[in-house]
Amino acid sequence: MAVFLRFSDNTEFRLLRENVTLQPEQSRSFGPFPAVPGRRTNQVNVRVGSTTMPGSIGFSYRVSVEGCT
Repeated sequence: MAVFLRFSDNTEFRLLRENVTLQPEQSRSFGPFPAVPGRRTNQVNVRVGSTTMPGSIGFSYRVSVEGCT
């Protein structure tokens, strides 16, 4: 799993990269993470699965993001 922040100037920052193995209905929380100084986040991208972990592809996932100013 990888999480990227995309900023209003179209640059991005990899916030998290971790191998996660969960059972069905099991959840995992990450954060809170500090704001990136001088940057305004306008998008959060989450990548689940890869060619190195083909068992994670083909399922549905729920991702929630909370933020404050």
